Amino acid sequence: MLKMKVILDVDPGDDDAQALMFILNNPAIEIIGITCVRGNVELDKVCVNILRILKVCGRLDIPVYRGADQFLMGGTTDAAGFHGNDGLGDVDWSDEVDMELIQPEHAVNALTRMARKHSGDVSLITLGPLTNIALAIRMDSSFGEQFKAVYMMGGNFEGKGNTIQAAEFNFYVDPEAADIVLLNMSCKIYIVPLETCVRSILPWDFYEKWTNIATPKGTFNKKISRNSANRMLAEVTLRTPGYRSCDLFAMIAFIHSDVVLESAEASASIELKGELTRGQMVVDWDNRWSSRLNVVIYQTLDVEKIKHHMMNMFN
Repeated sequence: MLKMKVILDVDPGDDDAQALMFILNNPAIEIIGITCVRGNVELDKVCVNILRILKVCGRLDIPVYRGADQFLMGGTTDAAGFHGNDGLGDVDWSDEVDMELIQPEHAVNALTRMARKHSGDVSLITLGPLTNIALAIRMDSSFGEQFKAVYMMGGNFEGKGNTIQAAEFNFYVDPEAADIVLLNMSCKIYIVPLETCVRSILPWDFYEKWTNIATPKGTFNKKISRNSANRMLAEVTLRTPGYRSCDLFAMIAFIHSDVVLESAEASASIELKGELTRGQMVVDWDNRWSSRLNVVIYQTLDVEKIKHHMMNMFN
């Protein structure tokens, strides 16, 4: 069977962990490598979390690379307040991970090398800030030409943010990187933005059923998701109450395109100078500034199909 080849760039985060468990459970996908970037937590914790996820999934054979620990313009913003100080819900783990498994090659060098080696035959999936990818573009001018497709969880298309009023976390913390990537990839970029994830919210009774799947991976998921689930339960917002896992929803949509009910092709870039809107993805719906349609925005997902896939991801 000819497998789909992918490179993953991630910053776990319990929702990244769930997305990774989902893709690792798919025998039709070959993961060439995983690159780590500062995002939900600092980089050392991201690396530990990746190895912990691969360990529970029995996939420590996949090479893991340590990447950028600062954003392009500096700064060390994280989302530990939501995901836990360790990124995985502050679970009291009884086992350690072997950090010697982290490859000595820097993630950005690994990205350019893997992209050239598998040029035209590999897709890129990003679930965190785009610092590593932007640096790879700056290091190798041909990097953006190597991929079949880029799949990305990030940004927003209705001006609704989760870090500031108008911007989503992944794009907000390193907007220069996001702008470089959106404007320099030759292939289409398929984006699941924040608003789509919020609209795909899951009822709490489903969450309870899902987190009580009694397999080793299911038990791991229950441990890591409890902290963020409690935060969602305590939220006082206008959003529909329920559980959301943005990176998991995105990964399901990337792998199973029939989950996507509504999408739109458009031109998009990132606002870099706005006092209230820095980091917002700006969509040029009417092609006023560019005729190049660089993104496909997934606007609506089939929640029932998402639930079906989630119930089968911990086999």
